[in-house]
Parts: sequence; C-alpha cells; structure tokens
Amino acid sequence: FFFSSRRRHTRSLCDWSSDVCSSDLGSTSAVAGYETTEVVPSLGVQTINGYMFNSYLTAGIGLAFNTNSNLAFVPIFAEARCNLSANPMSIFAFLDAGYSFTAKEIYGITNDRKYFGGAYFSPGMGIKINVAKTKALTFSLGYRNQEARIYVTDYNSQGYYYYTATGSWKNYTIGYLNTRVGIIF
Repeated sequence: FFFSSRRRHTRSLCDWSSDVCSSDLGSTSAVAGYETTEVVPSLGVQTINGYMFNSYLTAGIGLAFNTNSNLAFVPIFAEARCNLSANPMSIFAFLDAGYSFTAKEIYGITNDRKYFGGAYFSPGMGIKINVAKTKALTFSLGYRNQEARIYVTDYNSQGYYYYTATGSWKNYTIGYLNTRVGIIF
C-alpha cells in the first residue's frame, strides 16, 4: 500500500506512456540482399514515453523494433501527436521522426553486416478511445519510411552453367503502409 500511495502523488496526469503493436505491408526495393519489387509484410512493436501539454498536444520519445524478411531495424524517434478534440473519442494525427539502427548495431555485432539503418519518418492518423481517466485505446493508419544502406549481390549470367557475382552497397528507401493498435496509460 505504501508504494501505490506514493506513486499516486508523484506521477503527474500530464505524463503518459504508449505501447503499440504495428503490422506493416509495403513495397521494398531490396530485401535479403537482392533487388526485388515484392510486397513484403513487416511486424513491429514500439513504446513511447512523453508529456501531455494539454488535451490536444502531446510529445514524446520512442523506441521501436521493426522486422521484415531478414531486415531488423531499431528506430529511436521523437513523436508529436495532436488530438483534434478533447472528447472521450477523438481523431488524432501523429508524426514520428528519428534514426533507425540495425538490430546488429544495437547488439554490437560488427562482422558480417549486410545492411545499415538510416533516417526514419512515420506520419499518420488514428482514433483514440478513452477507457478510463488516464487510459485509452488507439487505432491508427500511417506510412513508415525507412532509409537503409544494403549490400546487394548482383548475379550476371555467363551461359547456362556459369555466372559471376558482384556486390555493392546501395541506398534504398523502404516504404510501408502501417496499421497500429495501442494502449495509452
């Protein structure tokens, strides 16, 4: 009882946290080290901690983990969110911007790295449904833009049995249509 009573007095109603699960579907130019135009699904989770300035405007810092095929990115970003009304059910717009590291960079693996992260940008809109005084559910649709530098292997046919393989680093923009389900507490 002592800890719960103390927490109630030290936590401000303006502090907020959001945990989000996302499912992305997008087109990418390079997946798994070769060029492609396939539509590739992606899954991710993110957490955002921030400050509510008023009923309409919030800002926070976020950390995410997004993966598709064999590419895994860890974006660190700032988020600005604007609720269009103070009603219990409100439409909101958000903008995430930051930098994505690869999972291997985060874990300190420096050998055999075939891709690097880059700029991260994700705008979108959604709906927030209050379920308690300081808790809400969110559902949103957005676009995730991920810059990446990927080592691509090109195979050149030299006849029926022979080919040569050459590789080079190429810059790509990976874009995804993004759906999110979240909890604000």
